Amino acid sequence: TGPVRVSGLAERPADVGTASRRTALIVNGRVVRDHGLTRAVEGAYRTALSPGLRPSFVLEVQLPGDSVDVNVHPAKAEVRFHDRWEVERAVERAVRRALGVLDSAALVGSGVRTWHAPSGQAPETLLAPPTDAPFHGGAPLFAPGDDVAPSAPDEDPSIVPVPPLLQLRRTYLLYEHEDGVVLIDQHSAHERVLYERFMRQMTDGGASAQRLLLPETVHLSPRDAESLEAHREPLARLGFELEPFGGHSVIVHAVPVPHRRFDALRCLRETLATLSGDRGGTVHAGHETLVATVACKAAVKAGEPLAPDEARALFRALLSTALPAHDVHGRSGIIRLSWDELERRFGRR
Repeated sequence: TGPVRVSGLAERPADVGTASRRTALIVNGRVVRDHGLTRAVEGAYRTALSPGLRPSFVLEVQLPGDSVDVNVHPAKAEVRFHDRWEVERAVERAVRRALGVLDSAALVGSGVRTWHAPSGQAPETLLAPPTDAPFHGGAPLFAPGDDVAPSAPDEDPSIVPVPPLLQLRRTYLLYEHEDGVVLIDQHSAHERVLYERFMRQMTDGGASAQRLLLPETVHLSPRDAESLEAHREPLARLGFELEPFGGHSVIVHAVPVPHRRFDALRCLRETLATLSGDRGGTVHAGHETLVATVACKAAVKAGEPLAPDEARALFRALLSTALPAHDVHGRSGIIRLSWDELERRFGRR
């Protein structure tokens, strides 16, 4: 969009690492090397790949001739952009948008949004929770993001069709659509939902927090106290209001409440323990690591039973995320079995 146009091919996350890596960058018809554009492509895969994996891609960038200088290398293999940030942002957004379409297809196939119940049976639906829910009930366990696809003009925008869901081993959600059957890892799904919500809150100025009637004192190890000091500002933006209390102790005055089951103090302790000693990367990457860790620790766990309304709400919230098929560690959170594959396994083909 705008003066920068991006097109090309990007490797599916599930295929990354299965073959030798190949990359190609083309700027205004010229093959170039550009580490910044390569980093932008790889940045689009954040939380969609396991650490250490790097995708293959073929990417073409077109922009006005006066926006790029091609005379910076004897072989014209490098270019200089007049506004590098704008170009890299356009590349990252384009690749991430393509990955999001792929992820959504893994979740919904061609049948969930237009799912029809058997004759005489209404489809399962979930009414969006009221925004002014009292604190004593906690926030909804799962709430959709702000970017839910707009509803058709003639339907109630607060209702999203949800297929019948079955929880297996208190860990997976199973449902069918026109293309086959789908299994969702409930922890991975909730982790993705919380991660994208927390990242929006970091960008939009911070999360809301609930003040504690009686502040809690938390005693930390030296390494965890060091980790807290390094991440104090982003933790505050996530809703943790903390005050040093001498030595390695801290007073907790307020905490975020992303859902009614959230154990804020345990989440804080586990997050700091995970981040202890982590000082690498840029500030932005460090914030993403923090947010991913908090989302992981705050998400519903494998083995936790979900009420039917909670399972439907999780599905609806996952449907509104940018990368629903992957958790924040790059692992697959959705497995789909096609009807063709099932029929072959049962010897029907």
